[in-house]
Amino acid sequence: MNNHNKRPKLLALTLTLTLLMGILSSCNNMTLLSEKSKTEVSKTEISITEVSKTSKIKNSNATTLLATPLAEKSTLSEQFYRSMDADTVDGMNQFGINSLKALYNGENLMISSVSLELALLMTATGAKGDTREEMLSALHISDIESAEFDNTISQLMWRANQNGLNAANSIWFQKDYGVSSDYAERCAKVFASELFEVDYISNAKQAEEYINSWTSENTNDKIPKIVEDLSPDTRMVLINTLHFLSDWKYEFAVDNTYDQDFKGVNSTNSVPFMHARFNVPYFEGDTFQYLALPFVGDDSLSSNAMSFILPKSGYDMDDAISEVEEMTFAEVVTSATIQEVDISIPKFEYEYSTSMVSTMRSLGMNLAFDDADFSGMTDGDNGLAISDIIHKTYIKIDEGGAEAAAATAVIMYETAIPEPEVVLEFNANRPFWFSICDTNDGIMMFSGILSTL
Repeated sequence: MNNHNKRPKLLALTLTLTLLMGILSSCNNMTLLSEKSKTEVSKTEISITEVSKTSKIKNSNATTLLATPLAEKSTLSEQFYRSMDADTVDGMNQFGINSLKALYNGENLMISSVSLELALLMTATGAKGDTREEMLSALHISDIESAEFDNTISQLMWRANQNGLNAANSIWFQKDYGVSSDYAERCAKVFASELFEVDYISNAKQAEEYINSWTSENTNDKIPKIVEDLSPDTRMVLINTLHFLSDWKYEFAVDNTYDQDFKGVNSTNSVPFMHARFNVPYFEGDTFQYLALPFVGDDSLSSNAMSFILPKSGYDMDDAISEVEEMTFAEVVTSATIQEVDISIPKFEYEYSTSMVSTMRSLGMNLAFDDADFSGMTDGDNGLAISDIIHKTYIKIDEGGAEAAAATAVIMYETAIPEPEVVLEFNANRPFWFSICDTNDGIMMFSGILSTL
């Protein structure tokens, strides 16, 4: 098997979730980040530092930042792996499945429910009243004001920095904006967010360059541009990035890749398929086959794999998704047993882009777009509301591994075979659902549907 030095590009799984937050210029009664409020923020151990040449921000030379203390990252690294609460895992997975069902129209798609959750939960932390309740309901999270929630997010962030995963959060505030010190402190402590000041009003283009540079660096340059044409009315940008670099535990031999028909939704095309016989986790439901291809890594930290759910002959994607929902995705994952399987999986690469507004509305999140209360983000009432949620993704798999990237921008303004022994067959020659997941407790990090090639 190749190692990282021999194969540095094998698997780069990059996830960027970006929340762009703005406020209409007609906004008044805003509390500015005065010397008094700066002092309050400093009491939370968030220091104000000049951006230097050694900063993470490439080409930055004229802005200030509110930087999360390094001790915050150290705290995350001192944890140990523990299974997350089953209800929380099922809730996050159900949000991902609901999103897939709402978005699926017979075309290829891919999302990351974990990153969407992290980004939107950072936003919900600053929401109040019915706005918060709607957001949490859509995300299938019951409460974010509890020690258990903080522990769950902390564990999730810790996992996202193990076994080739690297996660980062940041919030970009308008210079001298009236940010609540309580909100800033909680984002720093719970989400390990870095906090930056920029000046959208005077130089939105420069702020855009800083944000894109930070995002590009934290996604290994897989998402070089996440924002463009930022308005001077912008007041906040919240970003979550997740980057994954690893190899398959069992690599496919390049000389065993050959063309095979993929029977897509609208057409059949001959494309390169990877072939192998591995002993891997396998499970069969009434309507689907499940297969997991593990990645290399320390199983004491996490056990990551790319899972494939293939509808059986005579059933379609809706049938498979419905049965998985009845069982729960986590139960499907944990029900799998190691079996010898003849595997045929196509090499594929594609991009996906969509607005999530109608999807989130269909899941019951409406007030955040219309009559929102995000007053928890500032020291007083404001008119912040979500204007749009843009989600872009990229996925590629080959013999050595997979590469993927995703970015989400939430824009806010104020306002089976036998012979001689029984060997199962998994021939993914028709549409299937795939997911990057932790096989210990079954939480999905990335998920998508391949429908056509």
